[in-house]
Amino acid sequence: MESFKFDLNAIRVNSEDDFVTEFLKETGDLEVRYPKKQEFFRVHPDEQMRIQTKLLLIDADKKWYLVAKNVWPELSDELTAVTLMVCINDDGVQFLWPMKVSPQGQSNGWNDSALNGATKAVTRWVRLVADITRGRRRIILGNENLPEPEWEAATLSDMIQKAFKDTYIDSLDHHVLKKLRGIL
Repeated sequence: MESFKFDLNAIRVNSEDDFVTEFLKETGDLEVRYPKKQEFFRVHPDEQMRIQTKLLLIDADKKWYLVAKNVWPELSDELTAVTLMVCINDDGVQFLWPMKVSPQGQSNGWNDSALNGATKAVTRWVRLVADITRGRRRIILGNENLPEPEWEAATLSDMIQKAFKDTYIDSLDHHVLKKLRGIL
């Protein structure tokens, strides 16, 4: 077995400012979530930073699971069709938004207004706020003079791998699916 020697200088922080900035931006998981009602956000302008897929939301822990296509037929009633898009909030924190997609030919005020907000968020800072009475999201536009976001230099594949590293289902033997089927 080949020995591995790691250079600690390659990861050492040189000042307190470097530590705080880098720690906040680079550690932790990439969240998979909806935009929060009190944050402005942007959607990555590159269409390559979006993908249509199906996810499984486990209500008990409010976690989204990425599901491989070979498992979709077994979970058809449990899956949610989404456009998974890279977003960034007004604090510079990136996240993946699983924006629900309405079935073809069907309209849904919540999904339609989310799509409208996402479209606007490509070029403007946006907030989405639930409007329960009207059954949709209200779109609040930020000031046009707000600075452009600084996007992480990563591919969509890299971001998805980071976000779903512990929540990827690629077989029926996955513990979450066993629990759903009453096997565990």
